[in-house]
Amino acid sequence: MRLKKPILAAARVIKQWPKQFKSIYITGRLERIKTLTFSELKRFGFPIQDSRLYMIEREDQVFIFPFSYHTKRAVITYYE
Repeated sequence: MRLKKPILAAARVIKQWPKQFKSIYITGRLERIKTLTFSELKRFGFPIQDSRLYMIEREDQVFIFPFSYHTKRAVITYYE
């Protein structure tokens, strides 16, 4: 699998946000590579402690744009 590279300076900018903010990562990657995804975020310098990661749960959901209703609802609820 070819992994994408982050936008330059993105990790540095996120690290400068006040501590009361939580990082939420939304990705089109499958849930089965969650460990790899967290490793990549950490390797690129993104804060992962106390962060939330939303991924596609099943392969048959890959072509549902952008995510299932339940995932979108979870993200919206988290912000409320």
